Amino acid sequence: MVMRTAFSLIWCGLACGLSACNLGTRTGCGTPIVYEPSVYLLYPEPGATNVPDGTNVLIYDSDDDSAPITLSAANGTALTTSPTSVPSPLPSPIATRNDPSEYAVRLPALNAATKYTAVADVRLVGCGANQPTTFRLGSFTTK
Repeated sequence: MVMRTAFSLIWCGLACGLSACNLGTRTGCGTPIVYEPSVYLLYPEPGATNVPDGTNVLIYDSDDDSAPITLSAANGTALTTSPTSVPSPLPSPIATRNDPSEYAVRLPALNAATKYTAVADVRLVGCGANQPTTFRLGSFTTK
């Protein structure tokens, strides 16, 4: 009897747990699996200070080459960036990644002594997900 009760409790726990995992998924999806693209700021390095205000490129590592990058100044002004080729040689100092897939965007003129924050607009993909979201890449401050 004790074994039967224990089995029933374990079975109920598994059934309830698995059904809770399926809440909010679409028919046929089962447990939701969401893939979040990886996007990392490489140059200027996150947290960098004294970045030359003549810097005209931002380099990032991403598995989503179509991730639009937005730069905003501390005063809230949003700056438009546009895709460009990754410079060679790479500027220094640059953050390193184990398996980089580097992309670059051209920056408009930057103001001196200003903090900028870079964000990437990406899509979460997976079972039941295809949602846009914003990833904060990091901030840097110009000289």
